Amino acid sequence: MPPGPPFRAEHVGSFLRPERLLAAAREVRAGTMAAERFGAVQDDCVREVVRLQEALGLPSISDGECGFSSVAGSGQPLTADDQRRKLTRVLGVADAVWGTR
Repeated sequence: MPPGPPFRAEHVGSFLRPERLLAAAREVRAGTMAAERFGAVQDDCVREVVRLQEALGLPSISDGECGFSSVAGSGQPLTADDQRRKLTRVLGVADAVWGTR
C-alpha cells in the first residue's frame, strides 16, 4: 500500500493571524500605531508563517494571508484604499516571483 492518503492536497490558504498582528491592526484603526510600524509587524508575521511552512516541509509556501486585510463582513472591513493596497501588493509579489511586468 502506498504511503499517505490516496489523493494530493496542498495548503494554499490562510493561517490564523497571530494575536500580535490582530492587536497591531486594532491599534492602527484606533490611531495609536503608525502605518509604518504596522507594516513592520505584518512583515515579521509573514516571515514567521513562512518559516513554519518550511519547517513542516510544505511543498508550497504562502504568506498565510497575514499581509492582507480580511474581506468586508468578517469584522475587518476592507475599504477601497485597502483593496487598492492589497492589489498593488499582490502585483508586486507576482512581479518579484514571476517577473510578470
